Amino acid sequence: MLGVYAGSFNPIHSGHLDILKRSLDYFDIVTLLIADNPSKQYSLSSAERAKVAKQMIDKLGLRTQCFSVKVDILPPNKLLKDWCLEHESYTIIKGLRNGTDLDSEMTQEWYTKNLCSDLETIYFTTDNNKRYLSSTGIKHLACMKENDFVAYMKKVNHIDGLTDSEMEEYLKWVHQSFHKE
Repeated sequence: MLGVYAGSFNPIHSGHLDILKRSLDYFDIVTLLIADNPSKQYSLSSAERAKVAKQMIDKLGLRTQCFSVKVDILPPNKLLKDWCLEHESYTIIKGLRNGTDLDSEMTQEWYTKNLCSDLETIYFTTDNNKRYLSSTGIKHLACMKENDFVAYMKKVNHIDGLTDSEMEEYLKWVHQSFHKE
């Protein structure tokens, strides 16, 4: 069974990776699909976000004989529905932190289902320890000094499976990518 986990992943964080890992219990192959939301502005291109996602997935061992995670980019001006049909992936995976996420995701599901009734959306609730973690919050906190940002993010955005040095490298990259003077 194929699943597609679509989002902007700007930047990818431990909450996203938790949903991805848990979805592997239900799907043979999961594609992490990097998409651009037309209502958002991005400091990183979809190609840059896909590169980091691939590195993270490889470091976590999510592309092995046991696990099969792929990373792809939704081309501009292409609907998720069209990508799913082309790749014969009929289940969309979404993560929910709260009721606001549920409302937003159900609206997207409604549009998608009306475009193609063959597509299903399944929801995974976020681990309680990651409930308040968001890419927006991480980007906002990147205004901190690098050492303070890294120390704080190690606590709230810890990624199980990364070594301490890999975690620091990732967090420094996030800080450099989103830090604004």
